[in-house]
Amino acid sequence: MSYLFIFIDGIGIGERDTSSNPFAAANSKYFTAYLDDETVFRVTHRDGVIVPTDACLGVDGLPQSGTGQTSLFTGINAQKEIGRHVSAYPTPPLRKLLRSTNILMESHSSGFKTTFANAYHKKYFERPKKMISATTWLVLSSGIKINYLEDINEGRAVFHDLTNDYLIKEGYKVKKMTPYESGSVLADVTAEHDLTLFEYVMTDSIGHKREMDLALQQVNKIDEFLDGLFDTIELDKHSVLISSDHGNMEDVSVRTHTRNPVPTIIWGKDKEKLQQRIEKITDITPSLLRALGSASF
Repeated sequence: MSYLFIFIDGIGIGERDTSSNPFAAANSKYFTAYLDDETVFRVTHRDGVIVPTDACLGVDGLPQSGTGQTSLFTGINAQKEIGRHVSAYPTPPLRKLLRSTNILMESHSSGFKTTFANAYHKKYFERPKKMISATTWLVLSSGIKINYLEDINEGRAVFHDLTNDYLIKEGYKVKKMTPYESGSVLADVTAEHDLTLFEYVMTDSIGHKREMDLALQQVNKIDEFLDGLFDTIELDKHSVLISSDHGNMEDVSVRTHTRNPVPTIIWGKDKEKLQQRIEKITDITPSLLRALGSASF
């Protein structure tokens, strides 16, 4: 039994309003929960279940990426630890939390075959520390292998845009991919590991733009990616979990993040076990690690 955790940045559960919510306007197959739903758990495409998940964590203000991602990947209420929501990249106090414990570190140190399925171009690591993502701090502190562009061409990793368009535009020699093909590759990577983490971040930046057409393209792109994943993966052998750090793209009528719950969507053999354990984003990491069998949790 293995687990795939897909982090999609900046998506919440919004109103069933086709003028403001691109998930409703696109009639997404997978993101089918809305704030006016009466049921706690909603079944979605491919027999998944959607669990509305609190991202505010009892701290006033709009949830943000720095603290939200730290909370999501460590199981620690970073907002409460810091005393506020912190935007963008992790600050030094958040980096300290990420280096002390995180989902990749705990899985790897417990002896499980663990990977971050995103590929990096090596120039990324020339950035100043203040512009290094939370997931990168996980990788650097966990001791797992870092995937580079050659891993894309060998089918061992996926670039975060799902198509490699950015890399091709920058002159890197990688093959053009469709979102469907990237989903299929991620399924194959999952089958080779006990725990796989994959990050998709473009949704948050598009949400801030307040442009419905761009947001609709993102929803359709993610749906196609998930089609490729689920056409390839064997759900009797693997579990898939999607979650987010805060709301944003589900409401293009505002430029800011939202206080909406985020959708934690779960498929596979351990679906029922996981869904009962999750109410807030700090529940994601401990729930996955317990299901995996990590002694730390």
